[in-house]
Amino acid sequence: MLGDLAKRAVNLVVVLLAAVTFFLVPFGRKTLFEHLKAVFSTPEAAEMGHEIAKTSQSVERVVQAEVEGAPRTVASAAPRR
Repeated sequence: MLGDLAKRAVNLVVVLLAAVTFFLVPFGRKTLFEHLKAVFSTPEAAEMGHEIAKTSQSVERVVQAEVEGAPRTVASAAPRR
């Protein structure tokens, strides 16, 4: 019981230290958060986001077509009483 509590406390401290490092400690001129924000705000990242959205929509259409054209299962094909 006490061991689990100690593990959780250590995990909480590690997560808090990671969060402080990510948001507050500068690496060069920027924090890690600011570096990631700069990377994902580039035109290339926006283009990648649009391509991912298009691909996910086409995958969704294919899956829907497969599901709608799927044969009925035994449970759904059984006559109702």
